[in-house]
Amino acid sequence: MQRALAGLLFALALPAAAQVPAAPQASAPAAMASAPPPTPAQAALPRLQLLGERLEARVQRRDVEFVSEGQRLRGWLFTPKGRAAGAAPLPAIVMLVGFSGVKEQTYAWFAAAWAAQGHAVLVYDPPHFGASEGQPRHEMDPWRQVRAARDALDWLQRQPGIDGKRLGVWGGSLGGGHAIVLAAIDRRVRAVVALTPPAGTLGQVNSPQLEVYQRLQPLFAADRAARARGDAPLTIPVVGGAPGELVAIPGERAAAFRADIAALSASHGPRVTLRSLEALLQYEPLAYLHRVSPTPLLLLQAQDDGLVDNAAVRVLFELAAAPKQLRQLPGHHFSPYLEGFDEAAVSALEWFSRHL
Repeated sequence: MQRALAGLLFALALPAAAQVPAAPQASAPAAMASAPPPTPAQAALPRLQLLGERLEARVQRRDVEFVSEGQRLRGWLFTPKGRAAGAAPLPAIVMLVGFSGVKEQTYAWFAAAWAAQGHAVLVYDPPHFGASEGQPRHEMDPWRQVRAARDALDWLQRQPGIDGKRLGVWGGSLGGGHAIVLAAIDRRVRAVVALTPPAGTLGQVNSPQLEVYQRLQPLFAADRAARARGDAPLTIPVVGGAPGELVAIPGERAAAFRADIAALSASHGPRVTLRSLEALLQYEPLAYLHRVSPTPLLLLQAQDDGLVDNAAVRVLFELAAAPKQLRQLPGHHFSPYLEGFDEAAVSALEWFSRHL
């Protein structure tokens, strides 16, 4: 079924990779001095941009907002175009973005692809990020984001043309952790897909995450003292940074991914508050895995993740009850958003089509 869905989904927009215009051939001297060939992620970006353009003919995107704890959260609602009057209400999917993510990134391509196959899809900026309200800016509170996701479900259930009893949740990276928590605590969720969710291993003996958390305690205390004095919150780079500088998401892959998608959104700020990192290190979303059942759970892992402890995730996954499925995707933590987009999108579509 997955292969058939893949053909149906992506043939409608990109029947052949050759549809992406080829770059003109450089002369021999120019070629010798040219930049190195693009990475797989960089090569995938023009194709996915073309996919998004082609899907515009099949999908309607509407600017929406809803209120969560007094803050206006803004996003996009994707639905199929050309629905007949009186058509059956649509199943709906709420998308939960990753750490410091905003809707303009590759999430919109997932949403459009699923909407083209008969789903309503809501993707929005979390509190304190992008077009959504919340101060201080660029502060990630995982439990605040989970509560906002429940408010997103409330909003979807009130919308005409949406079947409020057929709601799914998809989350990527940190959002994958949120999706697991949400499915565990809110039985309105009828199916959940978690893409490369964080392991959350503070509770494990000799955990590297616990070591980092303990080492940063003086810095976290200094930030609390600064806030108490009325000073601005301390901030750190999301990725990259100067040599030896503390960053929220370490590693060359994270920095490369950030650079690859930088042009997609001007609201994806380069820094987050230090408290965001403190909250991330305290967050244990996979502790809720055993509570997700009987909601069908699809957990997608990257084979060479590099950020998430896949072994720890698998141990916790084994404790979860059916119905559940663990599927391996090629590549690293960020591959499913670019070069691995097709398989990640179709795997989720197959799961939602089966269970919503």
